[in-house]
Amino acid sequence: MDNSDVAAVAALAVTASVGLVGQMLPPLPQVRRASDPETATDVHTGLVAVAALTIGIGGVLAALLRSHLPLLLAALIAAGLAVVYERALHMRGAAR
Repeated sequence: MDNSDVAAVAALAVTASVGLVGQMLPPLPQVRRASDPETATDVHTGLVAVAALTIGIGGVLAALLRSHLPLLLAALIAAGLAVVYERALHMRGAAR
């Protein structure tokens, strides 16, 4: 496959992860305002689910394309999301 084709399909991993975040995680302003441990538990559970699905999608696309780019992008997105949400939780002291 051409490099532009690989990049276009790798972008699918990015857009899929954005959709998963919108469905499985609460909005960041809500996380920042939360002070109860239940919200932290919900966020951690959502992060695990989003990371697993995002990396799974990236892995499938990587296998189909025989390129590591989709898997690498998926892993970077999952790690970035974890950092952003953990930072939001720690700003308000809601993380355990």
